[in-house]
Amino acid sequence: LAVAFVGTAKADMYLRGNETFGNWATDYKMTQATDGTYYYVFTATSTADHYFCFSTKSGNDFNGSSIRPSNNNYNLTFGQPYSGNTYSGGSSNAYYLNLEKDKSYIIAFDNSDKRVVVTYATDNLYVLGGKNGSSGTSWVSNTGTQMTKTDDYVFVCDFEIATSQTCEEQFGFSTQLSSTSSDFSSIENYRFGAQQSSGNYLISNFPNTNISLGWGHDDDHSFKIATAGTYKLVLDYKMLKLSVYQTASITTNTKGYSTYVNSNPLNISYTPGITAYYATDRGNGSADAHKLSNPVSDTPMLLKADTEEAKIYYFAVVSSGTSLSEGTTNAFKAGSSTTASGLASTTDIKYNYILNGDAFYAANNQKVAVGKAYLQLSAQATSRALVFPDDEGTGICVVTATADNADAYYNLSGQRIATPSKGLYIVNGRKVIMK
Repeated sequence: LAVAFVGTAKADMYLRGNETFGNWATDYKMTQATDGTYYYVFTATSTADHYFCFSTKSGNDFNGSSIRPSNNNYNLTFGQPYSGNTYSGGSSNAYYLNLEKDKSYIIAFDNSDKRVVVTYATDNLYVLGGKNGSSGTSWVSNTGTQMTKTDDYVFVCDFEIATSQTCEEQFGFSTQLSSTSSDFSSIENYRFGAQQSSGNYLISNFPNTNISLGWGHDDDHSFKIATAGTYKLVLDYKMLKLSVYQTASITTNTKGYSTYVNSNPLNISYTPGITAYYATDRGNGSADAHKLSNPVSDTPMLLKADTEEAKIYYFAVVSSGTSLSEGTTNAFKAGSSTTASGLASTTDIKYNYILNGDAFYAANNQKVAVGKAYLQLSAQATSRALVFPDDEGTGICVVTATADNADAYYNLSGQRIATPSKGLYIVNGRKVIMK
């Protein structure tokens, strides 16, 4: 899952401490996530209080480099985010908490707001409650929607709020499920919900981002959404932050492709299994495909799924997108009310191609609906006109003539002419003069 840095420079961060971490002179380089936060995954070698701090430098020099709680040693609460005053330098004060031998943990740190979180390391995360997790708003402990783990311990899933529900649907999260529907006691230490001191958290404005979660909260600290629809849940597990987005949907064809023009800015990277591309014309009858992760509104694009099947994909609607670099012209063009009636194969000495299955074909007055896109090149397409990044010779094919239009004559407006007279025509993608 790729998330762009926003005003965050890459920098090293180290974890120092005792017990599992050896001694205060030993440091462990933390992984920097794509959003700029840091985390370290480990297995505790003893059941004991573990003391630790963070440092921007390796080695024994603590002066000006260590990041510690400012008021004595601070006893963290497992699974509860902490953001407190810190100071840099010296060798006094540390964060600490009791960890269990042979259990795996994540220590995460955000240097921008000094947020510290310690949770279990896990590859599994479930949404409990709501329509997806169970029937209606009832809660069961053995059924849940499994979220998809992406990079840096960020989990995502599509979550439907049923149209038939008249009350807010409630949901929470757990790293484990029980063996029976009512056995909540066995997963009590693996559930978490809204961190606020009391009551459920109603999500009514979208996107609603970076909602703080707390470990061990039951269904009295649930999240609630009152409006029916399909939402994208994005949970940064290591930092215990939840973001909820409304969605836009597309359906791929049986080959796993679709063209699309988005009405709102999107985050494509929150949807595993599919990639979006814009294209740049090479000027020689071919084009390069470039990945899109956060397109602005009204960006024509090609969507390519990992599997060849007709399937619905949901994309997170976000507040803003990233425009193409200045001077970049997208070779994909948006369908309009005009193209919805039919698109000529050539317009203004440009060559137009529409998607059919896993290939583009000469437009030949086929319809391109509003919300769809077509490929426009400045020269007649080659047999392999669109080349994807890291492509090994399997770029999407552009076909300029098919069995039913081979050797057919078209005027310069793209209209098929059954009996051509004198003049200039397009035949198999080439200009021909009839005398």
